[in-house]
Amino acid sequence: MEDYHVDLQLDPQTEPEVLDDLLTQLVEAAGGQAGVMTTRLSTGPVTSLYGMDREDSQPLVLMMESLVEQDGIPPEQLAELEQEARRRGRGRPLAIPIRSGGKPVGIFCLWHRSEAPPLLQDSPGLVHLNVDQFESSLQGARLLERLLHERKWLEAVVQHSTDGVVIHDPQGRVMGYNLTMAKLSGWKIGEAVGQLGNEAFPLVLVESHVFDTAVAVSGSVPWLSATDPVEARLLARDGQSVEVEVIGAPLFDRQGQPLGWVMTVRDISKRKEMERLHKLFLSAVSHELQTPIAIIRGYAGLMADPEVELNNVREQAAVIEEEAQRLERMVQQMLYATRIQAGGLKLQRHLVEVGPWLKKLCDKLRPVYKLKGVKLSLHEEDKGLFAAVDEEKLQQVVTNFVENAVKYAGAKPVKVNLRSDGARRLRLEVQDSGPGIPSDDRERIFTAFERGGDPLKQRVRGAGLGLYICKAIVEAHGGKVGVDPSKEGGALFYFTLPREK
Repeated sequence: MEDYHVDLQLDPQTEPEVLDDLLTQLVEAAGGQAGVMTTRLSTGPVTSLYGMDREDSQPLVLMMESLVEQDGIPPEQLAELEQEARRRGRGRPLAIPIRSGGKPVGIFCLWHRSEAPPLLQDSPGLVHLNVDQFESSLQGARLLERLLHERKWLEAVVQHSTDGVVIHDPQGRVMGYNLTMAKLSGWKIGEAVGQLGNEAFPLVLVESHVFDTAVAVSGSVPWLSATDPVEARLLARDGQSVEVEVIGAPLFDRQGQPLGWVMTVRDISKRKEMERLHKLFLSAVSHELQTPIAIIRGYAGLMADPEVELNNVREQAAVIEEEAQRLERMVQQMLYATRIQAGGLKLQRHLVEVGPWLKKLCDKLRPVYKLKGVKLSLHEEDKGLFAAVDEEKLQQVVTNFVENAVKYAGAKPVKVNLRSDGARRLRLEVQDSGPGIPSDDRERIFTAFERGGDPLKQRVRGAGLGLYICKAIVEAHGGKVGVDPSKEGGALFYFTLPREK
């Protein structure tokens, strides 16, 4: 707290009236409401007041005059002075030591209108005032005004930063933090102040050799100039963890003594998710595309070999065509998923009565699955349900649900059901009698490149993009997608849509 101060070339014989004029200029130039300045002259402590009643301020004046008689003002006493000043005036007080020739000679207390955010209310070393000459009092007043204005800008920038910011004292205790850090950690602003940083904001580092927030604890590690960014998991108050990137830097006073530690925390959850998807994408490309390419190459090689009799050319060509179509679908899905991630999913919606539209779609799909021994039935529990939809994209969702039901359930019946879901939504369900979806997988399977458990992966090949695309299409319509256990023991995939009158 001693690190910021006002430097004055103070003559011990200075007249009190001159100090009164200086105080007036300082307070008015800084846009303050009131001010008190106590200085130690040859005749003893002298106190000047501006905008304050001397009788009401007597306890504060006595406290300030007692402090200036000391050789120095400890930070805790300066904090007590600000608390007393808060009770005596309106607005937020700022107590600043006055020095002359490097020695403490007084205290200046200013009340200003705006309440500073908690991050900087008790943070030392963030304001530094320097008045070169006592005679340049007006220049000093303008400097104070500019610095207070800059401090407000600094507070606004820190408070509204998209990165979390935490300030520790030299003992590792939290002095303040901004709104982003409060959201990341679950603490309300001010609640964690005074606690040890490594307890209030515990970090689990990816690399154990890099120190954590306990670095702020005096004597635990050497004070460094800064730290390189490190990845960690921030443990929030509710027990959840957030993937973050942490950067730390110490604060020093002019004598090189540590004032505290500033820690910046950036939420990298989305970046890590994109990295995970990138790895899964490469894995899917290398694994899933390899099979159809190998089949196509093998059959094409047989057809091109002059020593091989082409008795079953049509059958071999059909296999090549089937695998080529499968390869094409997978590439299209990957491109579609890329467009979704880039925000390129656009809908061409118009009002549709969903019942007749769904009947037409099922009539088109039914002959295809009848050849595979699958009975596809439609149950329309509620009539007259309308929705604003992109028919082509919604058809893609229903078709994918039905295809998955047939893939995993085999030659067992598949039921499609349409009903209302309250007064404002409709619900479309596709029910099968297959192995079902484990509860742990019911949300995960709608993520890109994710599929069901190992038995399901072994039974059916795929890149794990179909349900991810379905989810994106339904949510673009303002709906919700999910899966529940079926009464017949299989899975019941569903989506909801907003109803239109």
